[in-house]
Amino acid sequence: MARTEQAPLVDGEPIDYSGLPENYREIVRLYFEGHCDPGTGWRAILSNDLNAVLICDAETAVSLPKILIWLHNHAPSHAYGSVERVVDWMLAPLHARNRG
Repeated sequence: MARTEQAPLVDGEPIDYSGLPENYREIVRLYFEGHCDPGTGWRAILSNDLNAVLICDAETAVSLPKILIWLHNHAPSHAYGSVERVVDWMLAPLHARNRG
């Protein structure tokens, strides 16, 4: 990220994707910033589902330690860690529209 570039905000907090392997940054950015469904493998990773190792391709499986460390250090804790948190995060914009 360039020095003049501001980190994007997620829930009002800056989030820095530079610690993620570059080929995963866009899918993770879309999940956190846009509440988009990241697909089966990434839903498993974000949900702390050990089946992620079986579902993911070999490249992602090798990157899992780095991804998990990044999640722990940078991701909003209420947006990952269990199936319920992941589903709630993806549905948050819908719930907000229904309340408004």
